[in-house]
Amino acid sequence: MWAWAIARVREVDGRFEVRASRRLFEHALDESIEGEAAELRVRDLDHDGEPEITAMFEVQLPDSDMYADTAGAMGYVLAWGDLHTQFRATRTFLESTGDATTRSVTVLTAWRVEETDADVHPDLVVTERSLSVDEDLEGPPDRASGQERVRCVWQAAGDIYACPRALGAGLFDRGALP
Repeated sequence: MWAWAIARVREVDGRFEVRASRRLFEHALDESIEGEAAELRVRDLDHDGEPEITAMFEVQLPDSDMYADTAGAMGYVLAWGDLHTQFRATRTFLESTGDATTRSVTVLTAWRVEETDADVHPDLVVTERSLSVDEDLEGPPDRASGQERVRCVWQAAGDIYACPRALGAGLFDRGALP
């Protein structure tokens, strides 16, 4: 079993003190899968004078079905002081099942920092693209695709990005912590 966690530490008199910490994900089986590299960035994303931590990492999940496989990458924007979640999304979500038939679902989520409401605090524009393919032994595969976009507005109360609906939620039902 693997888990992803983050901590903010400070050196005091030659030893390190944990100032804040939290677990982001549990139940990952593998520390990396092919695809996106892990990333950790610190910057003042929302222009409130305090830095945020952007953490992105890959996960592979245990499945109860021996013919199933679920993997992906997650992204968090965390407040520097107490590490509360300002925003989170599944960056990539890949799920496949197969036996006599094969079904695969791929979801890609991207977000862009953009000032959208003239309050000097940038917001997040989140886009989710999905592709679902069902194949059986006879006939051509059935394909379905879609795209959605939402604007997540930064709110000073709570220091969060408020989204009208959750996009990129694919892995959060399967082990991610709030």
